[in-house]
Amino acid sequence: MDSIRKNFFNLKLSGDFSVTLLDPMHVLIKLTNDMDYNRVFAHHSDFFNHCFMKIIKWSPFFLTFLWNPPSSYLGFFS
Repeated sequence: MDSIRKNFFNLKLSGDFSVTLLDPMHVLIKLTNDMDYNRVFAHHSDFFNHCFMKIIKWSPFFLTFLWNPPSSYLGFFS
């Protein structure tokens, strides 16, 4: 979790953000700035600490137990 936070600090985003662990396979990133959101979401995937993570958009009503991806995913909503 700390490595994900460090990577987002290194992006020098213009707005605030929060990183929350929902369960062992799902990380929720909340961004306050639309430009930051577009910049991060444009990547679609990234490596954090030598682990591949796919970036997807979630709705506020996303239920982690109903969707188990084959690898780790980052989720965003603003």
